[in-house]
Amino acid sequence: TDQCILGTVPAGCAADADAALKLAKEAQPAWAKVPSSERAKVLTQLAEVCRGCRDELIDSLCKEQAKVKSLATVEVDCMAIYFERHAAMAHSYEGEIVQSDNVGEMIYVHYAPIG
Repeated sequence: TDQCILGTVPAGCAADADAALKLAKEAQPAWAKVPSSERAKVLTQLAEVCRGCRDELIDSLCKEQAKVKSLATVEVDCMAIYFERHAAMAHSYEGEIVQSDNVGEMIYVHYAPIG
């Protein structure tokens, strides 16, 4: 590689990371209350952004990690597919009903958003 600078970011410290994590934790309960169909729209938009920046993302991976273009292409394309796949899950009903060891009792497993 040619050792060129691909970009810069501001310096951060542990306190900056702690502050960001604190804010994310505080925001999560409100995000969890957003209907899954609305959260899915965000994931779909992320997929669209990935595809819109596809060539730039592929080029960045090649330069930053010295990846061959074919591998970088697969990674970028799969990233968009994963966002869409998880968006589609918002329209399916997932969960489990498990028989309990207690007579007449069933256990309902519900999946809640955590991020």
